[in-house]
Amino acid sequence: MFKYLWYETELPDSICDEISNKLASHEGSLEQAKVTGGKASHTRNSMNLWIQESHWISAFCSYYVNLANNENFKYDIHPGYENHVIQYSLYKPGCFYDWHSDYYFTEDDSCRKLSFSLQLSNYNEYKGGDLQLIDEEGRMYLAPKKKGTIIVFDSRLRHRVRKITSGERRSVVGWVMGPRWR
Repeated sequence: MFKYLWYETELPDSICDEISNKLASHEGSLEQAKVTGGKASHTRNSMNLWIQESHWISAFCSYYVNLANNENFKYDIHPGYENHVIQYSLYKPGCFYDWHSDYYFTEDDSCRKLSFSLQLSNYNEYKGGDLQLIDEEGRMYLAPKKKGTIIVFDSRLRHRVRKITSGERRSVVGWVMGPRWR
């Protein structure tokens, strides 16, 4: 089993741009990102916007999350996303998200099992901003930066988004829950 998979979705650049433009039109609604527990910290500096699970992009991402789970992870997961939302993330120069894991338990004894990131910016639209993953043996991996690529990974995997030095990195991210590990 691999700890992460990615798919080049063949989502046309024009659709990725339309998603970004439509979500960016809500820039007044973008909030300073917070870490789990609701606090901003020195760990994270980015902006985000919550997208309801009923938005079509949620179903598009769900297809690939379920595909990765069926092909590789085979985890016991709940349908839908955590809190019925996914997140649009915007990283401008100076923005980053330091090493962290998405894994945690909720009050109903569920836990995050799978995380995903859909790349809406192309590799040549920004510098820095690499999504890096590190496994238990300390091997580091870089997620592809091609527009329209989605990476799905085990939520226990430590990862980060390196500091943006120029341009903007835009992505849609989300988390799939499941019952506590047995």
